[in-house]
Amino acid sequence: MEKQKLYLLTQAFPVKQREASFITPELPFLKENFDVTIIPLEECGHSALARAAALAKSLFSPLLYRQVADGVKDGKSAFRVFQFSLFMLWRANTYASYLEKNVFDCDNAIVYGYWYNEIVLSGLLLRKKHPGYRYITRCHGYDVYDFRVPGGFHPYKKYMDEKLDRIIFACRHAKQYYLDRHKKSDSSKYPLSYLGVPPKDKKEMTNGKTLNLVS
Repeated sequence: MEKQKLYLLTQAFPVKQREASFITPELPFLKENFDVTIIPLEECGHSALARAAALAKSLFSPLLYRQVADGVKDGKSAFRVFQFSLFMLWRANTYASYLEKNVFDCDNAIVYGYWYNEIVLSGLLLRKKHPGYRYITRCHGYDVYDFRVPGGFHPYKKYMDEKLDRIIFACRHAKQYYLDRHKKSDSSKYPLSYLGVPPKDKKEMTNGKTLNLVS
């Protein structure tokens, strides 16, 4: 039976290894069940023309200014929110252009963004063009907690939440923070799936004068 296509959107993995500790343990399970294509969006060689076009598109997007309005309502600096929202949308539009021209080439696929930021936003910007796709994101810490981003406000969360089929949390606290922050009720849309490590052989500990600290 032919496996379903899964596009795994990453920042730089596998070209660069900073995400390897997160993704490598999960990858064998994904490949066992799906036809996986990994797209390291930061490393895809976006031209200066593509970046300029994405910037112009972002500056004239109503979506950008809705984020600023929401940030001001939340008591945040309009300028700081505008800066970060523009940066994020610019990157997302740059990545979306690449995905549409070079990657999204089938009718039925799962788009799996490994980060709940411009990585998965880039795919969601193309959702109307690919109605047969399902969109999923994993989220961790900095892409959930507002205090961890410039201006203290995560833009596009409402927009993305409405369009995503699943938002997968890596820890219980981040999930509860998100549900409370965005006034969401717990449901199957917000599963909890811990990050893990491959199992290791157990070692027997013996009593002695050495103090062993196990974390």
